Amino acid sequence: MAPAPLHASEKTLAIQGAFWTFIGYGGSQALRLVSNLILARLLFPSAFGTMALVNVFLMGLQMISDIGLGPGIIRSPRGNDDTFLRTAWSMQVIRGGVLFLMCCGMAYPVSLLYSASNPGASQLLLMLPVAGLTAVIGGFSSTSLYTLNKVMNFRALAVMELLPQLASIVVMVLWALVNPSAWALLAGGIAYSLLRCALSHRANRPRTDGFGWDASAYQELSGFGRWIMASTLLSFLASQFDKLLLGKLLTLTELGLYTIALSFSHVAIHIANRLSVSVLYPLFAKRIDNPQRMTELCLKGRKVVLLAGGAVCAAFCIGSDAFFSLLYPHNYSGSIDIARWTCLTIWSTILNVTVDRVPLALGQSKALFQTKVVNLLLLAALSIAGYKFLGLPGFISGMALANLVTAFHVNLLYPFNRLAIAVQSMEFSLLFGLWSLVAVAMVWYMGQIFGDSVRIGFSLVLSMATMSVMIPTLLGLRGKRAVHEAI
Repeated sequence: MAPAPLHASEKTLAIQGAFWTFIGYGGSQALRLVSNLILARLLFPSAFGTMALVNVFLMGLQMISDIGLGPGIIRSPRGNDDTFLRTAWSMQVIRGGVLFLMCCGMAYPVSLLYSASNPGASQLLLMLPVAGLTAVIGGFSSTSLYTLNKVMNFRALAVMELLPQLASIVVMVLWALVNPSAWALLAGGIAYSLLRCALSHRANRPRTDGFGWDASAYQELSGFGRWIMASTLLSFLASQFDKLLLGKLLTLTELGLYTIALSFSHVAIHIANRLSVSVLYPLFAKRIDNPQRMTELCLKGRKVVLLAGGAVCAAFCIGSDAFFSLLYPHNYSGSIDIARWTCLTIWSTILNVTVDRVPLALGQSKALFQTKVVNLLLLAALSIAGYKFLGLPGFISGMALANLVTAFHVNLLYPFNRLAIAVQSMEFSLLFGLWSLVAVAMVWYMGQIFGDSVRIGFSLVLSMATMSVMIPTLLGLRGKRAVHEAI
């Protein structure tokens, strides 16, 4: 018997989800670009390098303690039950307090470790405890951040992302005008957390969050999240391994340039991950009882995600020359070549985040943890070997190779369509990889013949042409048809 198709309402939700995901994320990235352009003129690259280290350790603590509350609420049949949600909120509040204490405890050894090679990193002694306040604030945020995702109300989620970010930018710019240091960036993060927490409770009305405890709810959440927590820890080490190591190998200025280049090329990962987590995962969770149908949905829906992420990744690789030359001060020009190399890692990561949703929806969190172990070991071995022989480009290439091997390993977890998904990964990799190589070569050649101005202009044109492949597909009529075909 053929599997039953998704209802029309679910198709509509998926289309609306994709639309609001891109409205929210597109607006967020536009605000982020504006703030970075302003702050780049108010702060030195070393400030971004210092804040990168703060974020690495704060994010690490958050990911280490991630017990999968969000996926657990979305997946659970009790995800709308008040007792279940109060238990989840209580667990979240406790986690926030523990994170703050851990930030305070690690501040001295971390500042001692990095200030040995970078004296400016001594600021971490005070900055890490202050950064830990964002974890406390986040712990008191409403469970509406999860329940709205469960019911696929992405419009409200987009508002809760854009308004706090706008407030954060205002705070960072005003602080940087008075005191141009990494503290401006940290102050913006606290402002973001405060407003997002307030908006999340407003969106939760008429329901209110509060302390409560139910043993069965705790067992369900902790049981589901046990392997997610372990997987998240390894995901953190894998995703932040570069900054942890490069913080010792590079100066704060060099680390700042690397961080800025990575943050914008990272847009492609965020788009792919946002679509996978916010749109595809809730749909897959509705098909837990039919793994074959779920993998078919993944194969079809993944085309849209790979097209979006690949177009953004290729466009940034091609247009990084124009991007940094036109928009940033001259002392940030070192980010151009770094950005191109990071696109290798970005694309290989996209292949990973678009294949692990089905095993997670099927509850194979332990298997995903084992995959993360493989990924981390490969990252450590290949990136360090690459740095030894080729410096930073070799380091980045080693990470990309490790991610490709991991994507193949995750593919083995699929109950159906393994070969088709592997072929799909190869097709998109060849498509965007070859185009990026040809386009970058063309940009270089135009620069050799006509000079820097023509090189920068040609880079911009080719980059915009590459992005144009994605925009009508995801936001126009073609995008609606693509999502309908995907589900």
